[in-house]
Amino acid sequence: SDVIDSKPPAKDLYGELNVLTVNSPELSNLEALAKNQRRPPVTPVRFRSEMQERKKRASDKKVDLFTNGKDQEFLETKYEETFSEMCAFASKLDYYSKGFGAMEAEQLAEVLPYFTKLEKLHLGGNKLGVEGAKILASALGEKAAPMLKVLRLASNNIGDEGALALAKALGNG
Repeated sequence: SDVIDSKPPAKDLYGELNVLTVNSPELSNLEALAKNQRRPPVTPVRFRSEMQERKKRASDKKVDLFTNGKDQEFLETKYEETFSEMCAFASKLDYYSKGFGAMEAEQLAEVLPYFTKLEKLHLGGNKLGVEGAKILASALGEKAAPMLKVLRLASNNIGDEGALALAKALGNG
């Protein structure tokens, strides 16, 4: 195969996508990549915190986080604006089969109160387990996503305990 940027081809999935070949990557590899490339949105406060951590790591390596070293404040402000707009209008969040566990449930629980028009939340095919279900139940019990009508959680191994926590939080238990 010919390499576009004259680096030797990497042996992982990401490297395969940077190599010009006669055959395209196997569809199953692309599907696996697509399924695992999203995480829940984060609040602007968490985003700023993550950016500060990244800035510190870059500084420790004596490099700028961004090319000119000046874009961080702009990016943080733009993220906050975009986050607010997204939350104000989103009626559906679909995180089907993204590999979410309890940690992602916690991140999602943190942002759910901002989604005031959210009606459908699809989380099927993840790995939330009982702990993740309880985390979501806690957020939903505090009236996060007050317009929520559909919550899809199939194939998450939440068990009876997780289902009961959710039912109680949603007023059905």
